[in-house]
Amino acid sequence: METEDRQAVLIGALLGAASGSLLALLYRRAARERQLQGRRPLPRGKVMRLGVSLVPVFRQLLDLFS
Repeated sequence: METEDRQAVLIGALLGAASGSLLALLYRRAARERQLQGRRPLPRGKVMRLGVSLVPVFRQLLDLFS
């Protein structure tokens, strides 16, 4: 693997980890607030589908700006 390829993989891994952590934090915060209000938390499956659906959008934006 060339240096540029390694850098691309590393940057992608870091962005993926950061975005996954951010989404998990937001999900937990929203679940806690909903629980305090006496409502059921959002189903994890719906949140996962939303996250997976956003991946192509980010990819399109990256293609647009590159």
